[in-house]
Amino acid sequence: MNKNSMDAAQPREIPAFTTRLAEPGDLDICVAFDCTDPTDSRRDQEKVDLIRARIDSQEIFLAVTPEGSPIGYVAIDRLWPMMLPLLSWVYVAPAWRTYGVAAALVDFCFHNLKSRQYKRVLLSTQTDRPQMIETMRAMGLKEIGTLKANPDENVGEVFFIREL
Repeated sequence: MNKNSMDAAQPREIPAFTTRLAEPGDLDICVAFDCTDPTDSRRDQEKVDLIRARIDSQEIFLAVTPEGSPIGYVAIDRLWPMMLPLLSWVYVAPAWRTYGVAAALVDFCFHNLKSRQYKRVLLSTQTDRPQMIETMRAMGLKEIGTLKANPDENVGEVFFIREL
């Protein structure tokens, strides 16, 4: 066995991080994380107002380093107001991807929603993201359908449901 294959077999250390609800002082970083969505066409002030309302409603979750630096973000929207949460956006800083940050954030979000008496949550991803679709299936999420809002476009949205 050569040195490189031995190095590859060594377990890598996972950096420490925690998950928590976003607080009013996190507004700027939440806006910055949310602005990484290239499909979002909302105007700046509208986005800030929406994110502020989500923070106040406990609908944004953060992953942070032990020093307090935010590294990941989950936001939920609601379908049929107050009845069915939709996990609408997950973001993890590139340097923190593959360390389980997204999974920890999503799990924290699920536990928080369950503690607030929600019975299920929807998640979705675009049809042109096969790796995310497989990840959702591997998490045991049930695929419930695809929505193609514009028949002239090749990309749609695949929806999944999770019982809490």
